[in-house]
Order: sequence, then C-alpha cells, then structure tokens
Amino acid sequence: MKKTVFIFLVLLISLNILCQETATVKRDRAIVRNGPGSFFETIAELSNGTEFTILKTENGWLQIQVDDITGYVSEKVTEERKVQSDIFSMMGSQTASLRVSQHGMSAGVKGFAERFTKKFEGNPNFLETYLAFQMNVQDFRNFRKKTYQDFDRKNNLEKVDIPPYEGRNYFSFSEEGFGLGIASRISTIGLYENKEMQEYINQVGNIIVEASDAYDIQFKFFILDTDKTNAYACPGGIVFCYQGNIGKYPDRSGTCFCAGTRDRSCCPSSRNDRERKKKTSHQI
Repeated sequence: MKKTVFIFLVLLISLNILCQETATVKRDRAIVRNGPGSFFETIAELSNGTEFTILKTENGWLQIQVDDITGYVSEKVTEERKVQSDIFSMMGSQTASLRVSQHGMSAGVKGFAERFTKKFEGNPNFLETYLAFQMNVQDFRNFRKKTYQDFDRKNNLEKVDIPPYEGRNYFSFSEEGFGLGIASRISTIGLYENKEMQEYINQVGNIIVEASDAYDIQFKFFILDTDKTNAYACPGGIVFCYQGNIGKYPDRSGTCFCAGTRDRSCCPSSRNDRERKKKTSHQI
C-alpha cells in the first residue's frame, strides 16, 4: 500500500513538472520583481536567452521560477522586438546579472548613473534618494480600492483598443543611467521634503501607469521645492513635479497633471494610450 502511494505521488509530481510551461527572455534585460506590479521591488535581472518556468499569469505579469528565484516579470519579456539603433545602443551593452544590489539596482545602471551625474554636474546624493524611496504597496492597494470604488477597471481597459507597437518597450542600462543623470541635475533645484505628499503623488502616478501600456515600467515621482508650475520627465520613468502645481490646484488636478506627465523622454514607447489615461484620471 505504501509503495503504491509513493509511486502515485512520484507520478503526480512528474506530471506536474511536465505540464509546467516554460518561456525564454527575448530582450536584453528582464526585471524580476517580488510582486505583479512595476512598483514592487526588483529582486533580479535576467539576460536575453534565459529560460524560466511560468507558475501562473496575472494581469500582464508572469510569476516565474528560475534557479532558486521566484518572482514576477512582464509578459512582454517573451515578445520578439526589432533591433533598435540609437545613441544608447552605441554606448555598449551589458549582460544582465541574475542578482542585483540590496537596493534593487544593477551595477550596469549604477555605473552609467554615476557617470552621467558627474557629466551633468548633478546632485551626487540624488541616486541614494531615488533608491531609498519605495512606495508602500499596501497603502497603494488601499488607495486604488478607494479611488476606483465600484468602477470595473479591468473591464474598462479591455474596451480600449491600443495600436500595436513594434519598437523596444523597455529601457537599456545606458538609458536608465542617462535618465538618473538628468534627474540628478534637475534635483539641484531642491526637493520638497514632505513624505506624505510624495507618497500621495506616487499613488496617483502609479494608478495612471497601471492603466497605460507602460504598466511594467517603474515610475517614481518627486516634488521640486518651488512655487512655479511645471513638470519634467526623464528617461527611466523619473518624473518631477513643481510644488507650485499642487499648491495652485489643491483639488488633486495639479497632482494628476504632474503624475500624467509622460512623453518619449520618460517612456520607451509613447503609444496612443491617452484614452486610457483620460478615463483613469477621470475616476481620480
């Protein structure tokens, strides 16, 4: 009897292994996060050609297993894309490392960031500020639930037809480092030190990101300590909002304006998602 049960369990485990779907990374780098969202922490990076096991799918994210790492990657990492030729590709490529630093940044990105920060005479402390900020996931979930209420976000997004985009839809090491260098320069204006307000603008911004075609790009939002009204977007998903925007429009519209600042400079693909953004912002 015991022998029969053992054989049955072995067969069951073997069948489960055989039924598991595998996939391969088809881009230079695939970021692995500890949850299904771009706001979750980075735990690893996979290089082109890495094979992984798919455990389950969830709203455009794949829960995967590779070696001893379990995490989430965007389903886009398995899509073949046209080779892009631009100034960043000429800077040389880096091989993605399976492990990242304790702050969730690869050595390749950090190296480019330090190089461009020095070149642009930026604030050398901004990189640490950027790495240190991590939006509270549970607070964001509560904010999302309160914002949408009974609105069926998933059903609404399925109604929006977004034209296909064949270009590269992720940032290279050099692009991300370049963006951090620009951001370090912008931060010399002075950052508005208000933890509650920064958390809030990141919550609003990430609701917009989730409703866009760039849902798998990590965006971080910072407030500049000036009464002027303006906003900047840097490669790598870094957005700066002037404090004056928020003070001038206390009914949230100023915050939404900053959080919705997105163009080709801060996102690798600026496809036609205005309708999505408009519908989501309306709910906010």
